[in-house]
Amino acid sequence: MPKLIRRNKIPLLLAFFVFIIYLANLPIDYTKDLKNGLYRRMVPSDDVIPNTFLPYLVVREKTLVFDKIFSTVNFFDDPEHKPNPYFLVKATGGFICAYPIITGIMATPIYFVPLLLNKIPEVTYHENIIKIAALGRVAAAFYATISVFLFYKTGELVSSDKKKLALFTIFYALGTNTYTVSSRGLWMHTTAQVFFSLILYLLLLAETKGKNYFTLIGLLTGLSVVNRPTAIVIAFMVFGYVVLFKRKQLIPFLLGATPTVIFLAIYNWANFGSPFIEGYAARGAANDWGANPLIGMAGYFISPARGFLFISPPLLLAFVGMYQKIKAQDRLQTMLALGVLGSMIMMARWDTWDGANAFGCRMLTEYLPFFGLFAYTVFIKLPKKLILLMLVLFIYSFYVHFNAVFNRKSRCEGNDNWNFYCLKFPTKKAQY
Repeated sequence: MPKLIRRNKIPLLLAFFVFIIYLANLPIDYTKDLKNGLYRRMVPSDDVIPNTFLPYLVVREKTLVFDKIFSTVNFFDDPEHKPNPYFLVKATGGFICAYPIITGIMATPIYFVPLLLNKIPEVTYHENIIKIAALGRVAAAFYATISVFLFYKTGELVSSDKKKLALFTIFYALGTNTYTVSSRGLWMHTTAQVFFSLILYLLLLAETKGKNYFTLIGLLTGLSVVNRPTAIVIAFMVFGYVVLFKRKQLIPFLLGATPTVIFLAIYNWANFGSPFIEGYAARGAANDWGANPLIGMAGYFISPARGFLFISPPLLLAFVGMYQKIKAQDRLQTMLALGVLGSMIMMARWDTWDGANAFGCRMLTEYLPFFGLFAYTVFIKLPKKLILLMLVLFIYSFYVHFNAVFNRKSRCEGNDNWNFYCLKFPTKKAQY
């Protein structure tokens, strides 16, 4: 174990550093929400509510059904949430999470000890409600930190320049939505980013070191889709890579993926009466794909509130990296690049391509391991003058995301997609 720690000293130190940064304003947010009787500092969006409370239900109530806390938790008392909160859906046994539950299940071990010690005996009081939210923040920060650690380890497979890798990893951790989205609450993006980080690392390990992890890659690919259905595009490209270029590994890959397919079918059948109907479809969200993709794609590049150009400009290098890998006919990275580009087009068709009241490119957050790696492959080859420009853009990106976390509470309204309001340092105190 000490040898393993010594070998990973740099990424472990980076991970510890960013974990502390991720939780730096948690005490402030907790204290203010405790005093004002609100939760808007502790919870970045109502979307994270079900998976934030799911561990409590699992540990304390031994259920996945929300009915036992539906009438007591004041999240559900808001007029916009009654009688049917959009983030819950009526299933066979009662109200359950409208979103996939993998994120809540993965967060459960972090909740376990405080709940086992009866530190949160019930959720009638506001103080206990925001304690649950605090545990959710800790869990989100933990998983975002894992993604940062894995990004460094992945970068080691493509470059031996530890200084540049450490610098770019810090940018990945603090100058992108890894900070403003993944570390701030139990979004599906948070755990999806971890799944994609692991898949990318293991695929590159197999490609560069000849390691055989395809059963595990299959399992993680299946879990990524169970966790977030829009991961299907990346999953399809990974499957295609195995079929086209790693055919001997097809059976191990399928053996890994099959249990996740069976789990999803049983869960859907038990709750919605059909293996082919899931939470999104049950609440009617399957029809929310009518947006003009040209607007969404333009937004992902040049929207002041959502676009890479203004939110995390060094990530624009990723598109250069994708072009280079496709041109070089790099089999693995070409498939991944096509998967990322296909995913962008898909998300641009979503009615809330902008991620609604959240900061930056929320809908592309889980793809950051891919964007980051493609950008890094270009970054390490830049001449010194352009490296200096990148340093300036790193610092700018840090400002954007620190300002978003500490002053904007990781929020940005859709009305501000095409102005600079969400990037500005606020001149007035927030109302929450």
